[in-house]
Amino acid sequence: MAVAYDVPIPGYKTKTTINLRLWSTKVTSEDFDLSSFNAGEHTKANEAQANAEKICYILYPGDESMEGKILRLKQQYTLCSASLQDIIARFERRSGSHVNWDEFPEKVAVQMNDTHPTLCIPELMRILIDLKGMS
Repeated sequence: MAVAYDVPIPGYKTKTTINLRLWSTKVTSEDFDLSSFNAGEHTKANEAQANAEKICYILYPGDESMEGKILRLKQQYTLCSASLQDIIARFERRSGSHVNWDEFPEKVAVQMNDTHPTLCIPELMRILIDLKGMS
């Protein structure tokens, strides 16, 4: 589960402040292994939480090992997906009871300033097609 943390960024010599949204990862209470914890296997019980927190603990770990490559991909996907889901939820909320998806390209811009944010292209397609039922 991605958890948003907003950091206000004041402008220089202006009264304008923008919001920088950062993400952290947590597990839901259903993912906690209570039976392992009660059996005294505390490390095993906390494994899901540790793996979730590892995703956002240190960004861009070394990717020489397979574990590093997998962690980087998890980070890239998590950050892209969380941001897109947040963008879409805000668009829907601001649209009110009738969401006009034709306005989405006029109201939303996504900046892809490196190679890894390009994951947002297939992720946006997945959300709009699979979750929102668009063609």
